[in-house]
Amino acid sequence: MILAFRLRDDRLEAIDPATGLESADWIDLVSPSAEEVAAVAALGVDVPSPAEMEEIEPSSRLYRRDGTDYMTIVLPVVRDVPLPRARPVSFILAPERLVTVRHHPARAFEQFTEQRQLVLAGGEAGAAHAIFLGLIDAVVDRLADLLEGAGRQLEGLMASIYAPSAGASPAPLRDRLADIGRQGELVAQVRQGLVTLERALGHSAETLSQGGAAGRAGRFLAMQQRDIAALTVHADFLSARLGQAADATLGLINLDQNNTVRIISVVTALFLPPTLIASIYGMNFEFMPELSWPLGYPLALILMALSSWGTWLYFRRKGWL
Repeated sequence: MILAFRLRDDRLEAIDPATGLESADWIDLVSPSAEEVAAVAALGVDVPSPAEMEEIEPSSRLYRRDGTDYMTIVLPVVRDVPLPRARPVSFILAPERLVTVRHHPARAFEQFTEQRQLVLAGGEAGAAHAIFLGLIDAVVDRLADLLEGAGRQLEGLMASIYAPSAGASPAPLRDRLADIGRQGELVAQVRQGLVTLERALGHSAETLSQGGAAGRAGRFLAMQQRDIAALTVHADFLSARLGQAADATLGLINLDQNNTVRIISVVTALFLPPTLIASIYGMNFEFMPELSWPLGYPLALILMALSSWGTWLYFRRKGWL
């Protein structure tokens, strides 16, 4: 799918990509077909393939070619997936337009196109740069929302883990451990997205400075970099708390398993003395006087019961029961 927009009175206006692609200030390629890639390539924009977007070395994600900047960041995908996934998004910033390439839905892009109001006027940095900075602002807001949601989920998980009845059964604890793992994966992917976004903004800052763009555009870019730095610190804080929650959950599960093993051990110990007595009188020796006693059998049973009872009293006195 291909979406096209142009800037009019500092607001985005959707246009028909079939007829007005040349006049578009922003072209958004969403899982594009070969024909759509060819249509954008006819405008002089080299669209990277999915394999090229997946490359992790900085030289493949941030580079400048023929006056056009290519920047690839990683954003978490949380919608319609069982677990959060990190997927690349490419920003192709040419002097006359911005082209974005993605192969997954992105909530930040949807919010930006719904709002259609730029945070920076096109005359202050050029239409393409103004749209790019507006998209970056939407992406940063989306990453902040994901961290806030993860923080709220973590608060609920911590409250349930440390509740007095948290260790009543290991099954709910296993569910909480799985929830902690999902939130940890989300925070890690947000952290990765913030790192790639910070690098992309650093690359964009160099382009803006070389192009002579300063003033409010430069201040806005610096503000976004400060926000990213603050969100990175918060992501690290949430990662530490998630690690603490995982350790606490595993500790409670281990305590429950230890209680089960203790019960089994106590039951085994209670039957050890009777087993010893039964083993002694089960030996096949010719001369065993007790075997000829009329009361030998009931006395053996009473002795077994007393040995078990004495073992139980000893465990109670030691506090093992």
